[in-house]
Amino acid sequence: EEKSSSECLPVSACPMPAVTEQVGKEHVPRHCGHQRRACVTPVTPAPDDGWRDRLSRFLDSTVFDGFICAIVVINSICIGLETSLEIEGKDVGVFLILEHVFLAIYIIELGSHFVAKGLDCLNSGWVIFELLLVIMGALSLYILGPIFENMEKDGNSVEVVKKMTGLFVMRTLRLFRIARLLRLIVFFRTLYKLVHGLVDSVGTILYAFVLILLILFIFSCLALELVTKNLADNEKVGDIVEQHFKDLPITMLSLTQFLTVDSISAMYFPLVKEEPILLFLFLPAI
Repeated sequence: EEKSSSECLPVSACPMPAVTEQVGKEHVPRHCGHQRRACVTPVTPAPDDGWRDRLSRFLDSTVFDGFICAIVVINSICIGLETSLEIEGKDVGVFLILEHVFLAIYIIELGSHFVAKGLDCLNSGWVIFELLLVIMGALSLYILGPIFENMEKDGNSVEVVKKMTGLFVMRTLRLFRIARLLRLIVFFRTLYKLVHGLVDSVGTILYAFVLILLILFIFSCLALELVTKNLADNEKVGDIVEQHFKDLPITMLSLTQFLTVDSISAMYFPLVKEEPILLFLFLPAI
């Protein structure tokens, strides 16, 4: 921005080269404001960003997020295939090797965040979430894995069961790797808006759940009065009553099938056929 001559700096402070004029036999520097042109301050170029800033921008870029999301999807598919093959008793050695590769990628990603931003990266909930998953993955892969391998080689099944009692729950930590799919919520904006809307509706959903539970409780009490007390000793439908309307919790669980219409005809049809008045109980429940 140009400055007027009245605002121009003195010679000692002006960034422009000093202008001299000859006075007698000497060249005396004169005030740059005496010039009829304005004193223009040169623009200092912005300093180049450091490599940490460039690394931080790369970690926040769409390209990097897309790469990590692709790794998460592939890892999740491998988890599903590994679990299925384990149940079938097939070899899963390839998936164990791939798990080391995936964990290494996640560790490098997490370390890059700490290198680029330092401890300030912990202000991000996603980084904390990733840190917990990496710790769980390392715990499952390098600590619990060898422990369970040694337990499987133990011939004394009773001792194996006793050892597994305290560690079986910890072994399920490996399943938390699937939670990395939550990163896709941020990457896909439409999915993020959908989840955000569901989170905002949690209160309404909770009240709806309480209302449904209250309705089930009322109908279960009616079913105990009309079905259990009257038809428990009936030879034709006694087995149905014993199976579906034995007590309050089982009755509520049975009436839950009416909410999903899950094979309810085999439940209510014999009862209504035996006692037609029960139609006024099951029809509103449907």
